[in-house]
Amino acid sequence: MCNIAGYIGSKQAAPILVEMLRREEIYDGGYSTGVCTIHNGKLYYKRVLGNVDDFLKEVDLSELPGTIGIAHSRPSNSFLLHGHPYISNNERIAMVSNGTTPPDEELEARRDHVVNDLYNKGYRFYTRFKAEKSHFPRLENGDYVSALEVVANQCQEYITQGYDPVHAQTKALDDMYSERVGCMINADDPTYIGVCRLSRPMEILMCGTESYIATTRFAFPEDVSGDAYSLPVQHACKVTNKGFEVLPYKPLTDTVAEISPVTYMKAYARIEEMLKNASKENPVIYDDIELEMCKMPELWDEQHKVSQYAKVGYDVLWKIHKEGRLKSFIAPQTKPNGTRYLANMYIEE
Repeated sequence: MCNIAGYIGSKQAAPILVEMLRREEIYDGGYSTGVCTIHNGKLYYKRVLGNVDDFLKEVDLSELPGTIGIAHSRPSNSFLLHGHPYISNNERIAMVSNGTTPPDEELEARRDHVVNDLYNKGYRFYTRFKAEKSHFPRLENGDYVSALEVVANQCQEYITQGYDPVHAQTKALDDMYSERVGCMINADDPTYIGVCRLSRPMEILMCGTESYIATTRFAFPEDVSGDAYSLPVQHACKVTNKGFEVLPYKPLTDTVAEISPVTYMKAYARIEEMLKNASKENPVIYDDIELEMCKMPELWDEQHKVSQYAKVGYDVLWKIHKEGRLKSFIAPQTKPNGTRYLANMYIEE
């Protein structure tokens, strides 16, 4: 699963964001990495194919000034331009996201309509690629486009139509539909990070006049104390340096199954079993845990189409970590287009 980090406060954001990604990679890995900040009304952003160490080899963090920013790394990606963050054509909006875009003919037709409507209005897309078949948005000439680049530009378009930026973000994500969480910063208003969460996890740590957000609490700095919460599912929020405000903009998608105590107990037992059966020589990766949570129907209420399988996986890992039993290390996996770094986990009693 992708790693997301965000920070707003009084300190330089970029070093904090990079360190948060590093802490997340210990549990999921990294293959492409990107950071975007705001300073004096301008977006500053860098992307690298590789993990945090690769990012630091190529990027001088002084090139990313500002005290607000978002960052992203993912355990798979083939093209630099398909790395996050995605930037709107007018370079005012930056977005990162975590989620999957399901194959569905009706939804694909809707996505194709959105991308072609934007293209006909003059928007240009830099993530275009050729493929025999893809469920990503498709231009009339046959090129496919990264869904989140479409979202960033659709967000820009909705703002020009008069929508509040977080409302625009929510509507743009709805247009693409995915099981997701999205985070946005706006160069025209650097006082908040917009977060739209359907089901994928997003945690917040509030500490005085600083707020940290991340896919998992593993990312939060150990030397910072404050109140940590999960941002609400199926809601949009403004995260400021004082905390967060829940806005009346809700994703117009399927209901999301809650993580009940019974769900958590069953997930804990299964993940604990997986990790106990693993070892340093034969470890478990986070993808294994996610897939296991997906295929356990007894965890989720069948009336809900969308579950919180990713969040319950991280919540259980966090509990086992706090118990002092979780061991994790990064190991490289060679791919045709580079090295993928995976987090390998097991329990050591």
